[in-house]
Amino acid sequence: MQMVFPRRSGSQPSWICSRSQTGLSLTRSGLGKRPTMARLTSLTPDFPFAACNWADDARDVLNFLLHFLPSSIGSDLPIHLPRIAPEESALRKVRGFSERRLFAVGHSFGGCCCTWAALTHPRLFTGLTLIDPVICRFGTPDHDPRRPEPSFKAGAVSRRDTWPSREEAHKVLAANPFFAAWDPRVLDAYVAHGLVASPGGAVRLAMPPLQEALAFAGTSSGAPVWDMLPTLEERIPLRWVVPGWPGEPEIGGPDATQERVWRRPANSSNVRIAQAGHLIVQQAPREMAREIAAMVEGKFAEPEIRAKL
Repeated sequence: MQMVFPRRSGSQPSWICSRSQTGLSLTRSGLGKRPTMARLTSLTPDFPFAACNWADDARDVLNFLLHFLPSSIGSDLPIHLPRIAPEESALRKVRGFSERRLFAVGHSFGGCCCTWAALTHPRLFTGLTLIDPVICRFGTPDHDPRRPEPSFKAGAVSRRDTWPSREEAHKVLAANPFFAAWDPRVLDAYVAHGLVASPGGAVRLAMPPLQEALAFAGTSSGAPVWDMLPTLEERIPLRWVVPGWPGEPEIGGPDATQERVWRRPANSSNVRIAQAGHLIVQQAPREMAREIAAMVEGKFAEPEIRAKL
């Protein structure tokens, strides 16, 4: 996904992107790679599996924004960002950034975590784009037993995770209807960066299937975001991007999306992407990029592929 934003006078836009499984926070000033389970297990294969509390991800986002994101945008950055002064961190909590406008983009699990971060320290954020986020009330089942699809946890555990080579992995994945629905460029990136070397020349998923299932099992830990969402500062615009595929199961069950996108009605808008399911980022990256650009520019595109809730 390529995003190009023209420079403006005054404060410059920044963005962070968070989604499940990748463990990547992206800012205009550089990359802040959080130590997610996928990254830890790729570096240390014997790293133990662990339960996942979604509050930890929101905490990691805030730690980066409060203590490591440089105060101004520059073209040259060190590999390791130095910790900023405590006085600056304290000011950010009450005043935000003096030379930045920061936009958060969160997909699925990442949407919940970015929202949690914005609820905790709202002055840091200029806008939120939430891509079918998993924000559900406590007690919401994670799977509708009436539907034929397996639950997210069951799907993760049964996922194939090893192939003889990257070429074979790409061939097998491209033949799978689940991955065939992705934009080809996204699948190429997934094979190039989502797989790591394994002994004997093979490759494996950076995120072990069991650890992915444990992340899905932590869905209820994000329930406080549902409760707190109406209190999010009205100053922060919310743009909800949700699936438009007919028959696509909704996060939280039937009609849950309608309720979720109006949970905080002030300064909120929403759009359906007609040619995508829950994996909007993978299936419709070009349309998603337009939505992100529109948020940063303070306007929303309305091409014919969109339909509001």
